[in-house]
Amino acid sequence: MKIAHTFHGIALALACGLATSLEAQNLFVCYNTYMASSDDIGKYGLDGSTNNASLISGLNSANCMAIAGNDLYISYYPFAGATIGEYTTSGATVNASLLFFGVSDTIDGIAVSSAPQLNVATVGGQSVLFYPSWATNYVLVSVTNLASTNWTPIIGQTVTNNLPASFFQLQPAE
Repeated sequence: MKIAHTFHGIALALACGLATSLEAQNLFVCYNTYMASSDDIGKYGLDGSTNNASLISGLNSANCMAIAGNDLYISYYPFAGATIGEYTTSGATVNASLLFFGVSDTIDGIAVSSAPQLNVATVGGQSVLFYPSWATNYVLVSVTNLASTNWTPIIGQTVTNNLPASFFQLQPAE
């Protein structure tokens, strides 16, 4: 007997190493075995190996999925209405009803917005901090003592290695 699968969504889990490259590590697939009463989320290696075919199971009409860090956000339709649940990439439930919509509502997609990442590279013996150009609503700030709450914006300045040891981060612009 053949078993048919209906695929509803696929998400890649990305992990950032210490180098500046991204490496995709896992593939998460939302599928329904033909005539099954619920959908499953499976976790697979990019080489096609099965990590856990039923990582998350028992979802009714799951159809959209997004990933952020170690969390999966999955839309599904329990009998009460459209819902987005939060689960870890290891399959644990964080909040099965993170967002709830009405019975007649549908969820057509999920997108996750994340803060820009501050990066560092060595160029000509100097450390260079950089972040995405789209992050215009963020500002680079620094402090010399992590116990301090007085972070100083670095706007239009060149920061050299001759300064005292400093800590840097991106903060939303006010």
